[in-house]
Amino acid sequence: MADYQNEDGSRMERAIRENGRIVSVPIGKSMWPMLKNRKNHIVITAVTRPLRRYDVPMYRRPGGSFVLHRIIKVQKDGGYVICGDNLWRKEYNVRDEDIVGVLAGFFKGKRYIDCETNHLYHAYVLVWRFLYPFRSCLLLSKGCFAKVKRNITRRRK
Repeated sequence: MADYQNEDGSRMERAIRENGRIVSVPIGKSMWPMLKNRKNHIVITAVTRPLRRYDVPMYRRPGGSFVLHRIIKVQKDGGYVICGDNLWRKEYNVRDEDIVGVLAGFFKGKRYIDCETNHLYHAYVLVWRFLYPFRSCLLLSKGCFAKVKRNITRRRK
C-alpha cells in the first residue's frame, strides 16, 4: 500500500511512539478500493492489543519501506499472513517486531470511518475477503478492460 521511505518511516515510527498515532495519506493502489492513492487520510495508532484477522497493520519490510496491508491469517507461531485488498499475492511471516502501528480509521472525504465500530466497514471487509479467490480474475480483467479502453480511445484520435 503505502511505500514510505526510511527517513519518513523513522519519523512516523517516532511520532507513533511519542503521540500514540499519526495521520497520513496513503501512497499506492494496493488497498484499493478501500483507500485511494493520495486521496484519503489514514489514522495509524500504536498497537495496544494482540492483532487479529482483518486488522490492517503498518509494517516494515526487510528493505526498510513501510507498507499497510490486511492480516488474512494469524499463524500459530505468532506471525501473520498479509495481503493488500487490491492484491492476490500473500506475504508470509510478518512478525510483531515488524509492525509499527495499526489502521484505526480513515477519512472518505469529510466522513471518518472507524475500523473498530463502523458496521459498513466490517461488511466491506467480509465481502472483499469472500471475493479473494476470484480477485485475481477481477483484477486481471480490470487491467484488460483498461487496455482495451486505451486502445479504443487511441484509435479514435
